[in-house]
Amino acid sequence: TMFQLPESADVHYIRISRDDVAQGIEIGEDRLAQYYEDEKYRYLQDEQRQARHILIQFGDDEDAARSQAEDLLMRIRSGDSFEALAEEFSMDGGTASLGGNLGVLTESQLPEALGAAIFAMEEGGLEGPVQSDFGFHIIRLDDILARGPLPLDQVRGELLSELRDREAESLYLELERRLSDALFDMTDMQAIADAVGAELQTVEGFTRDGGEPFGANQAAIDAIFDSTVLTGGQISEVIELDAASAAVFKVTEYNEAARQPLDDVRDAIEAMVRSQQAETLLAQRAERILEAVDGGEDFGVAAEAAGATVSEPTLLTRQDTETDQLVIFEVFAAPKPAQDSPVTGRVRGLDGAYTVYSLEAVLPGRPESI
Repeated sequence: TMFQLPESADVHYIRISRDDVAQGIEIGEDRLAQYYEDEKYRYLQDEQRQARHILIQFGDDEDAARSQAEDLLMRIRSGDSFEALAEEFSMDGGTASLGGNLGVLTESQLPEALGAAIFAMEEGGLEGPVQSDFGFHIIRLDDILARGPLPLDQVRGELLSELRDREAESLYLELERRLSDALFDMTDMQAIADAVGAELQTVEGFTRDGGEPFGANQAAIDAIFDSTVLTGGQISEVIELDAASAAVFKVTEYNEAARQPLDDVRDAIEAMVRSQQAETLLAQRAERILEAVDGGEDFGVAAEAAGATVSEPTLLTRQDTETDQLVIFEVFAAPKPAQDSPVTGRVRGLDGAYTVYSLEAVLPGRPESI
């Protein structure tokens, strides 16, 4: 399969997508307001109340705590500022500095006794002391927010997004239907594109492995390489590429699998041949060195005669990082040499070069040095 061109097709296609039709969608305020009226049941919230309190904790003397709370209630009814007294006397560290403001809360967000009292009061009312697990409370109810839907401004973004999605889906389905109708009535791809306001596009050299702009989308591959489209000259049906896009295809030229022209691959072939020849020559030179050494010739003399560079005797370890790791592996896999009888061998390194070695001695490890 070297230098083989896969079968491929040059293709005209028309692609439509929901994202494309969504870009021009504008939602008017009247429509948004109507949609809010239709959907506001989804945003109902429980009644909320805004209240303030002064908390006097029981401490070691519950009666004294109650008495202090009653005294504060009398002062407020006499005209003292609720906020100032809360800041001075309330033992609720989270609200004291805020004048006792509990914020806007539902009944379920409050401790049971405190919530029951607040949600039984009239707006502007003052109650106390109300006992809870935390102590005694003096309470003022500032505002009642009746149960109802969240305001439009709080849900505007969500509703706009929903409306745009609905509109885009509707427009996309309508565009897909128009594309299908045009495909039924026409046989010219440009005319079909014009009928739906889309662009006629082209891709060249599309293979069974896919390619841009469809990647490995199997629906596109199957449609293009269907025999009626690939070689029958027909336009494909509307093909769903995914949940938000579709396309139709027409093959303009089919290219069967073929060997690449020699002129197009000449340089690559020559480079490959040169590489193979160089590999052979290197292996032969390494073998000549080994044969000469086996015949009794000195290792260094044999290497120099073959035009190889001879290194000084080197002590290698398994942890050596300066030497090619394939050489390290080969040397440490070789049998141990006998006295005055080195072990020789050759190995092709990671860089493609050949190393011829003469293993002259093996030094035992020293566990005590670890």
